[in-house]
Amino acid sequence: MNILLTTACNLACDYCFEQSLRSGTGKQEMTLRELEWLLFNRLNPDVDEVRLMGGEPTLHSRYPEVMRLANEHGYIVTVFTNGTQPVLRQTAPDLPYRVLLNLNDWSFYSEDQQTEILNNLAALGEKVSLGFTVTKPDFDLSMHRHLIREYGLRQVIRLGLAQPIIGGTNVYLPEKHLAAAHASIADWATELAVDNIRLNFDCGFMRCHFDDRQIEQLIRAGTILRFDCSPALDVGPGLRAWRCFAFSNGPSLDLQKLMDLQSAREWFERRDRYLAPQWDACPRHQTNWCQGGCLARQAAKTAESEMAAEKI
Repeated sequence: MNILLTTACNLACDYCFEQSLRSGTGKQEMTLRELEWLLFNRLNPDVDEVRLMGGEPTLHSRYPEVMRLANEHGYIVTVFTNGTQPVLRQTAPDLPYRVLLNLNDWSFYSEDQQTEILNNLAALGEKVSLGFTVTKPDFDLSMHRHLIREYGLRQVIRLGLAQPIIGGTNVYLPEKHLAAAHASIADWATELAVDNIRLNFDCGFMRCHFDDRQIEQLIRAGTILRFDCSPALDVGPGLRAWRCFAFSNGPSLDLQKLMDLQSAREWFERRDRYLAPQWDACPRHQTNWCQGGCLARQAAKTAESEMAAEKI
């Protein structure tokens, strides 16, 4: 279960999915009462993990209490963070089980932010996995490799493609750069494997954006491949649930009325059938190995095509 604790953030990443929520008029922070309702009701009894997100989740006004509540209810807690806040390492004994620290190019951060990131890595060590969001073909993961080796972090890098927010203005990887970006991904997988570091694909990748040689490279490097796009269900302040951040400007559901995460997921899946393009001729799609890439990207492409047709 993905829980959006707060829309507050101290950074301004141009690719961020969450910026449309931050600029909206709705609630900006989940209350402890809302959080306890979510944790107590266990809307999916089979799920014992919560993923705390933002914004920057450690900027929640009562973050230490959030960690205590999640642990008291017996959840395995993963925190998705930019790693710049000292409170990330200061909630013992209620530290997260795992930390996913999304790291931009090192020059993006101020000197103080760099210091706090390094302090958190030193304190949390093997709890931490680093992440990176690809916004251009010529990206560099050498700093990620250095930090993993220097601080004994988990030897895996979560890799995501910058995708569009429907109705938003975030920066995302243009279609014309996808081929070059995917070639770079395959090359980095090979290079990182020398140090036993693997790439772990986030959602939204499309199998046909890699050629067969690149897929062979990725497999040989131990890459954790993922070519799906299914409702992640992000639950935010007010206990509203979205399909995922990319559709945060779209419909949301009131979980207090549904009382069931599976029903919410099925509702979004039914809606997906009207949004998703048809890939009937694709054998990889027919066998469910690839779901056709990011649905928001496909929807954005359709909208662009329709606008272009109107100008003719």
